[in-house]
Parts: sequence; structure tokens; C-alpha cells
Amino acid sequence: MSGIHLHAAGAVADLVQGRRLVVEALNGEARLVGLAAHPICDLLPAVSPGSRYAVIEQRYRWAAHRAGLAAGVHFHLGVPDADRLLAVYNSLRGLMPQVAALAASAPFFAGRDSGLASVRPKLSDALPRQGVGPAFATWNDVADLLAWGARSGAFLDHTELWWECRLHPGFGTIEVRVPDAQSSTVEVEALATVLHCMVRWLAARHDAGQSLPAHASFAITENRWRAATDGVEGELIDLDRMRIGRTRNLLEQLLDQVVVHAQSAAETRALERARRRLDAPHPRRQRATVLRAGLEALIEESADVTEHSGHTPGPQGVGGRHE
Repeated sequence: MSGIHLHAAGAVADLVQGRRLVVEALNGEARLVGLAAHPICDLLPAVSPGSRYAVIEQRYRWAAHRAGLAAGVHFHLGVPDADRLLAVYNSLRGLMPQVAALAASAPFFAGRDSGLASVRPKLSDALPRQGVGPAFATWNDVADLLAWGARSGAFLDHTELWWECRLHPGFGTIEVRVPDAQSSTVEVEALATVLHCMVRWLAARHDAGQSLPAHASFAITENRWRAATDGVEGELIDLDRMRIGRTRNLLEQLLDQVVVHAQSAAETRALERARRRLDAPHPRRQRATVLRAGLEALIEESADVTEHSGHTPGPQGVGGRHE
């Protein structure tokens, strides 16, 4: 986990350092691979040590071992003012399929091509309370849900609400959990910057007196499936206009809207890197690697990028990649 930073570059620098520490601890006995779904296994042989994970394994059994093969990158976004935070959360939910499509990077699972741009959401669905969370009219509604979970025994607290975009009372943030894990930390910075600018964009609209849309969960869920199926190369429903459009076009429009909220040259470059993913989607690139040299080559290449790509923050958070 990174520390708290005003810009993505600082958080990603923490991620780079964390990966280096893991590689050093492994000491060549195993490799660190930043993939969003395990490309070979179909069940996790063991869960992580610790009382929390032991309870999860005891309670969810097979599902814990299945969902444990999915890996994402989570972003916590701080939004000052409780009313603004709730309005931004409600609206941000509807944009999660666009983010999922942009970040999709998991076509392979259990030694096979799943046919999807990302199989990770379907692995996560083995556990309850996944996918799209509800919109909340007031903070009292949030409190009522948490109280109901504790009273009924359905879930212990907010940490077991595993939605892809959720309010995190423990940190006072919006936690976005939808992006697939990425091998390259520079790609992590690009996705983090997209989300950061999206939140600034929504917050600015709220502050200007606009009513932010809070789309129905069933509509967002339909787009969630479309994003997992085809990534940026498919179609999504434009929930504001209620018509189907190319995912690429919707993402281009979104990036055009949020780029004005970039606060540095580094953020502008990170947004341009995110835009370039539209021309070279990761599922397409991964399939080309496997077709050329097999699944083992994909794992090795991903491990090389995970272990050796880095990010060094410069003045005003400007970052660059070194090998």
C-alpha cells in the first residue's frame, strides 16, 4: 500500500519501492508477476496467512480459492466535503465500465484463452457483494446498510462490501477497485491519473451546481459485462443518452472531458499514455505473445516488466520510466 499523495506519481513511486522489496525478499526463489488473473491455475492452493483471511476461507470456502486468483489495483480517492464525496461516488459508479475496459488485461486463465478481454470480474464474482454497488441518497442510507449487515450477520463491516467502486468509511475515501493489475508501474500511473482527473471533473461539476447522474445498478452491470467481454474494442451503452456506442469513442470523449483537469505536465503525459492503450489494447498484445511463443512467454515477459520497470518522481511530481 502506498502512502497518501496529492498526485499519482508519488503513490506509484511507493509501489515501485514495494515491488523492489518483494523481489529482494524472494531472492530468486520465485518471480513477481503483475497479471490480473492467474494464467495457469484454476484454484488458489492456499490463502494468505492471517486471521482475516482464515475467516474468509472458512466462510466462503471454494469461492475464496477461486476469487483469490484475481488481482486488481485499488485506488483511494479523497474528496473533501461529505456531500460532494457522496455525489461524486454516486456518479463515478456509472463510469466504472469505461475504466474496466481501459484497464482490461486478463484474457488468459487456467491455461486457456477465456475469450474475454478480462476474466477477472468473473473470478471475483465467486464471492458475494461484488460488481456494482448501490447509489445512496444520504449518508444515513450508508449507515443503515452497514447497521443491517452487522445486525443480520450478512457481513461484518464495510470491508466485506467488495464492490468495484465503494465508499471506504475507514479511510474516508472513494475506493476504486475495478482496474486489472498491471505489470508496468507506468501503466498504473496512467490509470491513477485518469481516475484522479475524473474525480476532479465530477467534483467541479457538483461545485458548479450541476446535478450529477447516479445511474441504476442494473444498467451499470450490463456495461460491466460488456467491458469484461471486449474491453476497448467492444461497445457500451451510453447511460446518459441511452444508446449503444463504441467503447473506444466513449473513452475518447471521457478523456477529452477530464484532460482539462490535469494539473501538471506529468499528468498530461500520463493521460496521453492512457489514450494510447486504445490503439494497443493489452488483451490483443497478450494474445499476440501467446500465439507467437506460448503462455510461458507471456508470464516471463510480464515478470520482466513487473520486476524491472520503474518510476522515479522528479520536480513537481514529473515521473519517468527506467529499466
